[in-house]
Amino acid sequence: MHHLSPDEVQELCELRLARSGSLIDERLYASVVSALTVTAAAHTGTPGAILDLGTGDGRAVPAYRSVFADSRIYGCDMSAASLRRHDSGTPVVQISGNGPLPFADRTIDLVLAAFVFHFSVPVPLLAELPRILRIGGVLVATVYGPQASSLAGLLRAARLELVGIRQVRGAPGHFVFTAQPAWPEARHVGGA
Repeated sequence: MHHLSPDEVQELCELRLARSGSLIDERLYASVVSALTVTAAAHTGTPGAILDLGTGDGRAVPAYRSVFADSRIYGCDMSAASLRRHDSGTPVVQISGNGPLPFADRTIDLVLAAFVFHFSVPVPLLAELPRILRIGGVLVATVYGPQASSLAGLLRAARLELVGIRQVRGAPGHFVFTAQPAWPEARHVGGA
């Protein structure tokens, strides 16, 4: 896992934004986001409210909207530079890795996180997810390579339970995983 401070993540985001054509393989990105979206749709039905955790510049939002057209989508990110370029039309907010997330208890049905877990995600931020997720709510996210092996421990520390994980077809080393709050009321949603 890349252990970067919030300032280092900010710098990396600014570099990525400045050189997006040379740093992002758009076909790979689209393939991974598609797998994330398909997995989420298989587990959630029609969510009322979706949080795009680590929304960045919002490039995944159109894919989410294509599947969840009737859902309200919100975005959050630690990078002010990314949020300044966010143009998806969704409400966005800058967050801290130390939380809290600016959402009321049990108001979010689905949290999506594309290309977030390849960085060190602060446990205080993840620990907010069980609070904001509705009963039956789920986190569906992507992770890359060796970070997948330490995922269960990270999620447990945040009171989340890894429900399933699968490799993204055509994207070596990329995985989609599903997690849910570890509280007793949580309904198991099945594997990724």
